[in-house]
Amino acid sequence: MSLRIIFQILFYLHLLLTAATVIFITVYGLTTESGGQHFHPLKWYPPVLASTACGGIIGFMWQWITFSYPRNALKAAFWLGPLLTCLMAGMFVYMGTATSLIVGLVSFCSALAQSLYGCWVSHRFEYATNILSVSTAFPPAKTRVLVLATIVIGTLYCCFLVSGIGGATALQDKFKLVSFSSW
Repeated sequence: MSLRIIFQILFYLHLLLTAATVIFITVYGLTTESGGQHFHPLKWYPPVLASTACGGIIGFMWQWITFSYPRNALKAAFWLGPLLTCLMAGMFVYMGTATSLIVGLVSFCSALAQSLYGCWVSHRFEYATNILSVSTAFPPAKTRVLVLATIVIGTLYCCFLVSGIGGATALQDKFKLVSFSSW
């Protein structure tokens, strides 16, 4: 048996087990009561699913921007990355817990490193833009379809996993899922 077939079997087994677990947790969360309160998915499913869909839309937009304006996309990636990481660090510091302060400090150091790296490579942007322009100038016919299909499938898969997260919040005991005692 070749190594490729073994990894293919493992991949599909992983997808099957993930799907089975998510379906079980979703059904469990929708049909049981947790802590005396019935689980209410309508309170938080729409915002989480909407943010997942927004991620897919932004993925489509970023592909279009990279293909249409490679120079601007490259600059945006190098200059918005540290800014957004620094904003995330500020959000974690604002939370005020010990764990969030540590994560905020690590995020702030990462933003600083990203910005220093952006300054160091800024004079190489022109060369990188030329490489990006050449690589996207004549894409193979199936590349666009493959990229769009990957974004759509990834977004749908994230929505599927989000439904399982809701069921997982209904689990009071961490070992209920393993024991299947409630089924």
